[in-house]
Amino acid sequence: MNLIEPIIFTGAALAGVAGAILGIRADPVLGLEGFVGGALRGVGGFVGGVVLGGAALYALAFALGTVLALKARYTRKP
Repeated sequence: MNLIEPIIFTGAALAGVAGAILGIRADPVLGLEGFVGGALRGVGGFVGGVVLGGAALYALAFALGTVLALKARYTRKP
């Protein structure tokens, strides 16, 4: 495991928590149906946040690494 993976996993988990909070708060929780619907929206938001948050952070880290590698490569040439 390198240094960037814990950052990506932590960001994905935080995005998942944010997705769960937004999923639960989408509709008011009234009665059993509202509670179950809110719980399912929360789980869906968590899973979606983890997947999309992890993918977005990975793509961002990859793009930053590519830009830095290309910059270092072109500054060494005379």
